[in-house]
Amino acid sequence: MPRHRGGCGRCGLDQAAQMKARTTLWLFVVAFVMGAVILVVKSARNVPQEDVSGPVLPGFRAEEASRLLISKGALCLELLAVGDGRWRIERPVSADADGPRVARILNALESLRRGEVITAEQCRQRELTLDDYGLKSPRARVVVLDPGGRREIFIGNESEIGRALYIKLAGRDEITAVSRSLWDVLPETLDEMRSRVVLDVEPSRVERLEIWRQSGGFAQLSRIDGVWQIRQPVSARADQAFVQNLLDAIRSLRVAEFAWDPPASGGEGGGDIMYGVAPDEAAARVTVWHEKEEVGRELIIGKAADAQGARVYVRRRGEQSVFAVSGEILKFLSAPVSQFRDRSIFRIPASAVQIASFRDGDVCLSLVKHPESGWMITEPVLRKADDAVVEQRLLLITRLSAEDFVAETATNLSEYGLSPPRYSFYLGTQAPSSLVSAASAPPGKPFSASASPPYSRRLLVAAFKEGEEQVYARIDGEPAVFRIARSALEQSVAGLADPLVFRDRTMMAVPPDEILRITLLAQGREEIVARDDHNGWHVIQPGTNRPNNEVIQDVLLAAASLKALRIESGSAKSAAAYGLEPPAAALTLDLRAGAGIRKSLLIGFRAGDDGYFAAVQGDPAVFVLERGAAERLLRPLTLAQETGEKSAASRP
Repeated sequence: MPRHRGGCGRCGLDQAAQMKARTTLWLFVVAFVMGAVILVVKSARNVPQEDVSGPVLPGFRAEEASRLLISKGALCLELLAVGDGRWRIERPVSADADGPRVARILNALESLRRGEVITAEQCRQRELTLDDYGLKSPRARVVVLDPGGRREIFIGNESEIGRALYIKLAGRDEITAVSRSLWDVLPETLDEMRSRVVLDVEPSRVERLEIWRQSGGFAQLSRIDGVWQIRQPVSARADQAFVQNLLDAIRSLRVAEFAWDPPASGGEGGGDIMYGVAPDEAAARVTVWHEKEEVGRELIIGKAADAQGARVYVRRRGEQSVFAVSGEILKFLSAPVSQFRDRSIFRIPASAVQIASFRDGDVCLSLVKHPESGWMITEPVLRKADDAVVEQRLLLITRLSAEDFVAETATNLSEYGLSPPRYSFYLGTQAPSSLVSAASAPPGKPFSASASPPYSRRLLVAAFKEGEEQVYARIDGEPAVFRIARSALEQSVAGLADPLVFRDRTMMAVPPDEILRITLLAQGREEIVARDDHNGWHVIQPGTNRPNNEVIQDVLLAAASLKALRIESGSAKSAAAYGLEPPAAALTLDLRAGAGIRKSLLIGFRAGDDGYFAAVQGDPAVFVLERGAAERLLRPLTLAQETGEKSAASRP
C-alpha cells in the first residue's frame, strides 16, 4: 500500500512540472509576438532620416534658372529670365517681373533642405495616402528649369506641429517635409510679382533725352563730353542739376496701381482711349536713350487718375498695360524750356579766371594774373592790383545768374538797352603769354588786354532803370536776352572800371638793405643820414647831431611795405589841391645803383581825422597815409649831442 501511494505522488509532481513549463513557453511566445508587433508599429511610425541635411534640389543654383512656373490657387504664372538678373512675366500678362521677388523664390528653392522623408512603403504601413498629405490635389506647384533640366515640386499640407510643409517631387514616390519658408515666399496675386519700376533708367548712362508736352512743345537734350546741352527748341547749355533731378525722378517713378492689362485673347490699344495714353493724345511723352542705344525707352503720360491730379495714368511705348503713378512727374515734364536752361552766366569759378576786362561806358579796366606777382592792372596803366579786391570782385561776378529769359532770339537790342550796353564784364581762363610778359614790365606802361584766351565770355549789361528790380543782359555772340537781379549787379558794377578801386595799396616797397641815404625835409628843416661802411648810420646834416637809430629803423621798415589807407585820386594834375605841390614834408630815400636810384614820399594836407594826403614822386596817384604812420615817419632823424635830450617831433 505505501508503495502504491508513493508512486501516485511522483506522478502528480511530474504533471505539475509539465504544466509549469508549458505556461512559461506560452508566456515567452506571447512576449515575443507582442515585441514584434511593437517593433513593427514603432517602425511604421518612426520615419528614417535619409540625409536630412541634403538639398531637396541637388545641384540647383538660383542664378542658373531660366524659367519659373508657379501655380497657387487661381494664380498661374510663367516667368522667363531675360539676363542680368531681370525676369519677364509671360503669363497671364506680358510684363516686367519684380527681380528681387523672383530671386527670393529661387533662393528659397536652392536653400530648401530635406527634413522628414516618408517612403511609399511607410505610407502603406500607416494606411495613409497622398490625399492625407494634401498632395493628391496639391495646394501649389512650382516648376523651375535650369541646366540640370526640369524640376517640379508639388506642395501639400502643413504638418500639425513643427511648421513643416509636405512636398513631393515629380517622378518620385517619397514625401518630404521641408521648411515652411518656401510657402511664405510664393505670391498670392499677380501684382506681387510685377515690377513697380515704371521706366528702367540709369541716369549715369543716359546720353539723350526728348520731351514732348501737349501744352509746351518739344525739347531735346544731349549729353556732350559729360555736359547736358539743349538741342531744341534752342541751342544752349542745360541746367545740369535740373536734368539730373529729372532723370532721378524718372528712375524713382513707381507704379502705384496696375490699372489695366490687355485681355489674353489679344486686341490692341484698348486702354489708350480710356486712360488717355495714345501717343497723339497724351499729356506728355518722355524718351531716354542709354549709351549706344538706337531705340529709346519712352513713357507716355495720359489722363489724371483722380480729381486732384495726384496720380496720372502712364504706359510704356510698345506695351499695352496701363499704370497709375505720382502726378509729380507730369509737373516736372511740363516745366518751360527756360527752366531747363543753365542760369549761371560764366560757369567757371573765380579761382579759374586769369584775365579780366571791365567796361563802364567808354572807360575800360583790364587785369591779368601773373604767376609770381599776382593780379596786375594792364589797362589803362600797368600797376600792381590788390589781389584780395580783385578776387572778391571776381567772386561776385562769377556768381551772377539769369533770373529769366525774355527773348531767345533778340533782333532789336536797343529795345533792351543793349545797343550799346552800359557795362561789360569779360573773363577768361588763360591769359596770352604776351599779356603775362607785359605784367612784368615796369609800372606805368599802358598795355591793352584785347586778346582772347581759350575760354572767354563777355557779359553785356544794360543801364539800370529807376524802379526796376531786374536789368537786361546778354552774352556777347549769343542771341538770347535775359534778366539779372539788380541787387546782385549793384556790388559788381561799383567802381567797375576805376583803377583806384583795384590798385594795390602798397605805395612803396623798398628792401631796407637797398637804402643808402635818407633825407627828411619838414617845417623848413632838412636832415640827412647815410649808411657807413660798417652798415651803421651817421649824420651828414646837421653835422653837430648824432643819428636817431630808432626813427631810422622805423623809416626802413615803413619803406619796405608802405600801405595807403585809401587811394584818393589817380591824377597828378590835382596834386596842389592836396598840399603836395609843394609838399608840406618830404622823405627821400637814395638807393643802391640799379635799385631805382631814388624814392621820395611827399606828404601834404590833413585828410580829415584819419590821415594825411600823400604821394610817391613819379606816381600820379594821391593816397591817404594813416595818421600814426605819417607822424612816425616825420620824427627827427637826428638827435642833439646833449645826453638824453631829444628834439621835438616834426609835424607837416
